[in-house]
Amino acid sequence: MADEAIREVTPVRPKRALDTNLLNKATLAMLLVENAEEITEEAIYGIMRRYVSDQSLTEEEYAMAEFINDCVMAREHDGLDHG
Repeated sequence: MADEAIREVTPVRPKRALDTNLLNKATLAMLLVENAEEITEEAIYGIMRRYVSDQSLTEEEYAMAEFINDCVMAREHDGLDHG
């Protein structure tokens, strides 16, 4: 075992889109609209379920849940959503 060569392993970076495309606000908005059902079901709904159940959330999840809560409260205040 002592004779085995030690190799450096270069981490494999997952293939991803160009940074400029990933950070383009218009592209992100379009993707949210085009994929609203999938994004809501797979990413947002679970976070919101934990939020309304007072279960633990990461700081980022909590910030997103608070933002969504504020938006929903504004819609309720404007009479657009009923409880």
